[in-house]
Amino acid sequence: MLNPLSRPSEIAIIYPVYTTGDGGNATGIIFRHSAKPIIIHRPINSVLQSLAQSSEATAFVSHSKLAGWVKHRQMLPVPFSPELIFVPIHYRTAPHNLHDGCTAYINLAVVETEAIFPEHYTLRDKVYFELDNGLIIHTVTNWETFNRHLNDARIVHDNLTEQNLINVLNYLRQFLM
Repeated sequence: MLNPLSRPSEIAIIYPVYTTGDGGNATGIIFRHSAKPIIIHRPINSVLQSLAQSSEATAFVSHSKLAGWVKHRQMLPVPFSPELIFVPIHYRTAPHNLHDGCTAYINLAVVETEAIFPEHYTLRDKVYFELDNGLIIHTVTNWETFNRHLNDARIVHDNLTEQNLINVLNYLRQFLM
């Protein structure tokens, strides 16, 4: 079977799952073109670390640099490359156990290209949207917070893109000198 973590750019959402048989703290992954989740019996942070070691992960940005870009230190986007940034959202209200996660991560590219949002909502309504694969994602995050997290991810994207351009120019300069 193909390792589900070998193609991170195809991931639409990574979310915490409570499973009763093995202690509870698992991770669900839904891919862009499949509504069927894959359950990995590891905590979400462990899955994110495995994704960071994949071949598509090219951005290594420190927590303090991210915090400097977005001007706060909590619920930061998780960048793997300029094209692969995960937006954090509150997915469930309370953990079942001490170390259960409540934060899900949605691929910014999926949100911006495939998500269908409701026509009418207030900023205090809870976020829900439909993906191209027909799956409806419900969260406990309100629209105001969700939009702030989306803007944070866009800021990170812009900074990573600018940083990559500077790195390419510096690399090319060494051959022109």
